[in-house]
Formats: sequence, structure tokens, C-alpha cells
Amino acid sequence: YKDDAERCHWRLPDGDSSIHQPPWARFIDEDRVLARANSSPNLSLWRVPAGVAVYAESVEGGTVMDLTPDRKYAMVLHWSGVFFHDVRTGKPCGELRTPLAMQDFHPMLAGDRVSLAVSPDRTRLMAQMPGTRTLTPLVYWDLKSGECLGHVLVAGTGRTLCWLDSNLALACDEGISATEFLVVDLDRRIVAWRWSVDRVCNLDTHPCKGAWAVCDPPGEDMKYLVKLRVPVDSVREEIGRSMPEGARIAWGPEARVGIDVSGLALPANCEGLRESIEKRWRECIEAIGARVVESSPVKLVLECRQGETTQSEYRTVGRWGSDFSITVTQWHYRVAVVADGLALWEHKGMVDSDPRAMLMPVSGDEDPVAVLHRQGEEQVRRGLEAAFVKTFPPDRLHLQPSNSGGQLGLGSTEMALEDLIVLPENPDLTGLVDSSRPERPVGGFGPRHGGDVGPVFGPRDASDSQRRFMINLLGGPDETLLRHLRWFPAGRRPTVFLRFGGAVDFNDGSLVAQIDNPFELRRLVGEVGLYLNDKLKERLANDEYGSLPDGVDRRLREPAMLGAGKEETLVDDARRQGFDVLLLVEIDQRAAGRGLPDKVRMRFHFVDPCNGARLFSSHALYSSAKPGTKGADAMGMAGNMLNYADENLRLQPMPPMNAEIAKSRLASLSSMIEEAERRRDKGAFLRIMLELRYYQVMEFVVADDVEPLYAKILGPEQAHFMVEDEIADRQRVLREWLDGK
Repeated sequence: YKDDAERCHWRLPDGDSSIHQPPWARFIDEDRVLARANSSPNLSLWRVPAGVAVYAESVEGGTVMDLTPDRKYAMVLHWSGVFFHDVRTGKPCGELRTPLAMQDFHPMLAGDRVSLAVSPDRTRLMAQMPGTRTLTPLVYWDLKSGECLGHVLVAGTGRTLCWLDSNLALACDEGISATEFLVVDLDRRIVAWRWSVDRVCNLDTHPCKGAWAVCDPPGEDMKYLVKLRVPVDSVREEIGRSMPEGARIAWGPEARVGIDVSGLALPANCEGLRESIEKRWRECIEAIGARVVESSPVKLVLECRQGETTQSEYRTVGRWGSDFSITVTQWHYRVAVVADGLALWEHKGMVDSDPRAMLMPVSGDEDPVAVLHRQGEEQVRRGLEAAFVKTFPPDRLHLQPSNSGGQLGLGSTEMALEDLIVLPENPDLTGLVDSSRPERPVGGFGPRHGGDVGPVFGPRDASDSQRRFMINLLGGPDETLLRHLRWFPAGRRPTVFLRFGGAVDFNDGSLVAQIDNPFELRRLVGEVGLYLNDKLKERLANDEYGSLPDGVDRRLREPAMLGAGKEETLVDDARRQGFDVLLLVEIDQRAAGRGLPDKVRMRFHFVDPCNGARLFSSHALYSSAKPGTKGADAMGMAGNMLNYADENLRLQPMPPMNAEIAKSRLASLSSMIEEAERRRDKGAFLRIMLELRYYQVMEFVVADDVEPLYAKILGPEQAHFMVEDEIADRQRVLREWLDGK
């Protein structure tokens, strides 16, 4: 249309009648229109007024949502990311990949309500991806670097998106009789403000001078404007005043949450299981600084229901030889965080009561049918308790407080309560350098590698420097310890900085090589291994995993290669050398044979050397030539590992604690001392003493509580110096112990 008169019209070709995507059309300029029919997989460019097609390019599997602000590219949203097409040719020319966790969240189906929006400053792109019936993921990227900045899960479905500024996003959920609006703080990954109007509205994605226009509802002549002041500070101030007091969750003693176990429909033969589960969760929630208040609008809901039952046939021999059947029951459980009746997060699973997994020897005088029934009941008890406690412990709850007084929101799905504390930037570590020991000279590659390509450092030499540094911290002033101590949430222990190591595990042991430089690392694990090494090195250099003063041995700031071998040996070696995180590359050559002719399977793991636990594992990568050469899949795997490191391995301030919690930890530390003594692990002793010193300085314990533990490490004659106030004596005792005197 032009000047209220029709200029031209044409019909788009019919496509596949099974495709039902939203139709879409935009002007590229006054003479060209980019369009897609609702039954066609093709994106087509048309000249007007002639109605002649210039091209038709397939975008099957995606939905064209919008143009970039400069109208040079069409953005096509797919379940695996956002793809850019040149509007002149229709050919794909770029992509922004969705995190792997979001790709597994929900497949994109025809008719899914999805949305794209570019920030006003044209630096960020946000997409609403397909979700579940109760949750919708919002994913956002940096348009300059192409990096995925994160995602936020919000309650509800079918949201239209727009931006308030480069940090705050506005989401609109058009319901049947009402419209709900959410303001999402992307930096903090929370829903900061929520309100609704009792009209069906559509969101206009164009700003109008400090307000956002909501298009007129169907059948009415008026329009509604949502008044939101900018800049951001004013918006946040208004948000904070508008939130109801009852919905506020704050970190520390004000944090409160209720526990609802009314939905635990447990089997009758598991008496007491309900109380034990509730008690376990209550203790863990209170241990991390929150208060369990049953009247809280935010509740932790634990549910369990009986599912499908089947009959399993058995035949026994001997005295009780007969045919019989056992009933196998499936029990479905659910853990959810509910605020004012709205499920903000949930986790579901299933436990199978098949007794065959718990078979034990049967005595000659006992009916095996009764034995199997009894063992099946025990498995139900153990399985349900594990479902609620062991496999998903309460200290990994995804409760996200809003510092602005906002409603309970939801952040990253890998975030624990300890992760919610903000890490102060650039902690001052001045004065902790051991000036009595000069830094060792830095070595480089040997001549056989052909040229000076950069330094590679030996991990064993740096471990000694690390221990000297820890001795200065333990023996130094109390205020210095408090100023620099941080909490490592993934390892659940205090530390000052993280030290990374890398190693390769060959499952069949056919090849064991020493990896002491990036050239050998590239040969064994491909470019992806070197890429991960370089990215972790950059993050360590930027103090993203803790900070060290300039005078400390700079070898501690870089990942060190431990070599290749079996996982158990490599983890023990990493623990003895004081590494906090081990990047373990698992290579399975049995899939191809020793000569690596066909396929090799490779996975990456983050391992905590202190206990040998795998913190995170990547998906398996298969290669037809050598490990790590499968391009996009390899980079996607590397990106997944780095995303986990950024979200879960960064150090946090020490969590809230009290004397009761500290004293309960002493028994655990005592057993850890015995294990470290068995392994003769001085690094473990240093970590234990670091925690003991923290409890002392905070006055959670008295000298009589910790002196016996120090005596197990340093000896009875030296232990009392650690509970005295003389800094010189503490440092002398610790240095003599470290030197083996």
C-alpha cells in the first residue's frame, strides 16, 4: 500500500501443507520485500510492484523472525542457534550457536512461539527459545564477538521480547484473558520485576522516548503505554519500590524458604522416610545460611507418586524351587521451587523398584520370594532418598535472590547458593610473597621443537612456590587471611586462587606419553585441546579464577601439563602437586584400534583432584582421523567446557557460617587428616590448615577445639604455636614443617 491505496499484490507459491510456521514479510527497501509463506520452507525475495521472485533459499527447520537493524541480514531462529542470511542472495553468512544445555532443553516444533530482539545499541541479540509447559529459556549473545553471554529461564511460554537498554529486557506473555510482563536483568540473570494487566495485548518492539508501546487490544480503539523511566538506575529504583515484601529473597539471615512435603506419596512400607528426607533438606538449607519458614511464599516442594507396575517372572532351584513373579514399581519424583503458586524451577526423575538389582544370598530356611520382596522395599527406600538427597543435594538448589528487592528469579541451571555472592574485584594480596626465595628461572621449549614459541613450565617446580605462598598466608596476620580467602563452590572449600592442570587418559593404556608442551598436546588431542588450554590461560591471566600478587611465581597463573596415563594416577599426581582443577582428556582408542585408522572417541572432564570427583563432563566427540579435528563439534564441546568453568569455577566470598557449623566440620577435617597422612599429602594438609585458621580467626572455635588437629599435622610440640598470636612463631613452625625438619 502507498498513500492509502493498494500498489500491488501477489500470491506466494504453495508449499508443504504439513508446515505451519508463522508467515513473515519485511521491506528491504522501497522496491524489495523479503517474505516467507506459512506453508513453505523457503525464504524468498520479491521485487515490487512487479511481484517477481529474485530468489528462494531454503531455511527448513528455522523460523525467520526479523532483520538486523541495518536490514542487510535476515535472522533465522533454529533450535541450535540463530543463523544470518544475506538478504541480497539469501545465502547463509553467519551463525550464533545456542549453548548445548539449551539445545537439549526442547526441540523446536512447528507453531512454537519464539521471538528475536536486537538491543537498542545493536550490541546484543536475545532469543526466546522453545521451552516446556512452564519454563521458557531466554538466550542472549554479544553481536560483536559472537559469544553466548548466558541464558535465563522464566516461567510461562510464548513471550514477545524487546529491550529497555543493553541490560534490561522486557518480555510479554499474551494469555487468554490477561497479559503478563517481565523485566529481566540479564547481567544478574534474574526476573527483577513482574506485573500483569487484565487485557490481551501485543508488545510493540519499537521504543518511543522512555516508554514502550503496547499495541491496541483486539476490538478496542485505545492503546496502552507501559511507562518505564530510563536510564537503568531509575528503572531499578522503581522496580525495588514496586515489589511486594512477601516475595523478597535476600542472601544471609533474611533468606527464608518453606518446605512442602505433602506430595510425598511414599509406599506404606517406608515409614519414616518422609521425615528423614524433610529433616535432611532442612539441615542442609539452614547450613548455608537460609531459614526454613513454613509461611514463606517461596517453597521447596518435594513430590513423589507411584507410576507403572509390571510383573517380573523368576524361577528358583533347590528347596524352594518354584516359579513366581515379583511386582516392579516405578516411582516418579519431583523437586520444585514454587513462589506464590508459580513453579520457577523443577527437577524430575524416576526410581525403579526392580529388586533384581539388590539380590543377595538366600539362606536355606527362608522363602526367596519374601527375601526379594523385602529387598525390593529396601531399594525403594534407598532410591527415593538418593533421588531427593544424594543425586540432587539441597546445597545445589537454584534459589536466586534479587539484590534490588525483586521477586525470586531463576539464573543459570548450574548455579548453587554459594554462587550468588558477588566476588569483589582485584583482591589485594600485597605482602604475601615469600621474598626469601627468588623466583626460579623460566624455561622454554627445547631445540627439538624448532624455535622459540613460548614458555612451558614444569608443574613440580611451581608446586613448591605455591606451598611457600600458602605458608605465608597461614602464618600471616588474621586480617590478611580474611581479606584474601575465597570460597571455591565446585570444590566446597576455601582457597585463594585456582590452579589448573591438564592431562590425557588413554583407556586401553596402549600409548603413554609425556605431555609437557602444546605441540605434544596438539598431536594427541587435536586443536581443541590447545584451544581450551589457551582460553584457560587467558582467564587465569585476567584473574578470573582468583588473584595473585605480581611477585608470586607466575607459573602458578598458567595451566600445567601433567602428562598422560591412567586417570587414577593422574588425579593422585595432580593432588600431590596442589592443583585445584584437572582438565582431563579421556581418549578411547579401542573403538578404532591402536593405529588410529578410523574412529577415536574423546571426552573432556573437569576433575577435583582433592576427592577425584568429576565436576563436569563434555559430550563424546568422534573423529575419523585423529581426536579433536571435527571442527564445529569440537568447538562446541570446548565452548561447553568454558561455559561451565565461567559459571561454576569462579571463586566467591566465604559463605555465611556459625560456630555450630564450624564445629561440625572438625570431625570431617579429622578424617581428612588421616587420609592425607596415609597418602603423605602435604598439599591436603595445607588446605585443611587453611580452613582451621579461618575458623580460628572468625572465633567460631577455641584453641582446645583445633589444637588436637594441628597436633596430628605438625606434632604435639609445635601445635600450640598455631593457636597463639605470635606471627613469627607460626611462620617458623610452618616453614620447618614444610622443609621436613
